[in-house]
Amino acid sequence: MLAQQDRPTPVPMGDDEDEATHLWQGSPLVDGGAGMAAVASTPTGAVVQDRTTLTELPVRDTIVGPPALPVWLRLKAAWTSFWDAVADAFFGAPRVSERLPPVPPPRSREVTGVSFGNIADHDHGEFVLLEVVLASPVYQRAAIEVAREALAARREGEAAYANFVTHLALSQLRSDKDGRVSVARLREKLPHLPYERTILPALIRLEEQGVVTLVQTRTADPMAEILREGVTHVEVQVPV
Repeated sequence: MLAQQDRPTPVPMGDDEDEATHLWQGSPLVDGGAGMAAVASTPTGAVVQDRTTLTELPVRDTIVGPPALPVWLRLKAAWTSFWDAVADAFFGAPRVSERLPPVPPPRSREVTGVSFGNIADHDHGEFVLLEVVLASPVYQRAAIEVAREALAARREGEAAYANFVTHLALSQLRSDKDGRVSVARLREKLPHLPYERTILPALIRLEEQGVVTLVQTRTADPMAEILREGVTHVEVQVPV
């Protein structure tokens, strides 16, 4: 039998006060209307300590995760992963050599001194492949980024590609105390590119874009300045 002071005081809610009181009177916890006596004996404004309030309920933190991917994207990824695993299991992963250009044929002494054309480009490419493998991870990751940008520049045309090559070479050359890079050092950095036909036009386009500033010797001929003759140094304003 519960003591009179331990019985919870009913709190009617809303407009159903009479109904709530009636239900409390019929509860088996109340013997002979003793519950109503407890209600009557509770002064107005008194707080019953055993009553569980809403503020005493435990509060749980709700962690909202990232939105789930659409079902079709998850199915597509699972389908692609499945067929990749099947291809690797039955056919094996492709060799690295299968994804590389063919090895160039050997060069004779007569061909070696003729020109610095496509055959020299092949030899230079083979040299670059080995150098990338032997380079540190920092330069290997840098080579990936540079190759990606170079391919994007090639898709835009020869002028955009020449601009990127010249801009990259200037950005990787340390400037002197005046903040300039000499044209002589730039030409040494890009020996396979003709200066008058490729490098100088690229420098002029880069200057028009505000990327570099060209420094040239002053002459009495106004056409020499217009044609950008006698450029000696380049100031890089915006690195690649």
